[in-house]
Amino acid sequence: MSVTLRTSDHAWQSVRAHASPSFRRGGVERGILGVFSENRIGNRHEALLVELFPPREDEVTSDETHLEFASRYIRRVHLEARQRGLAGLVAIHTHPFANEAVDFSPYDDAEEPQLAANLWDI
Repeated sequence: MSVTLRTSDHAWQSVRAHASPSFRRGGVERGILGVFSENRIGNRHEALLVELFPPREDEVTSDETHLEFASRYIRRVHLEARQRGLAGLVAIHTHPFANEAVDFSPYDDAEEPQLAANLWDI
């Protein structure tokens, strides 16, 4: 079953503002974490982005092809989701060298399932 991620216009504009420097000359991969609630009705499964938490300067490292969130950043946002009784966290990141078509990178495919499994365990 697929999940539809919904967001307010304000949150979407925040994502765009955070990500846009990534697509300028010399831009690096950028990412941001947020928390979401979920809604299931019949076969429809929706996640609603509740709030974004921009990383602090020491909570992310990146270059043109790589982005790594510090564990303290992931923990900070994960705890926020738990304190609010929300469904979880969402990671949004850029691929600076993409053109009109963006897909999961081999790194995304390898690392993100492990991250999700670790978060599920805690």
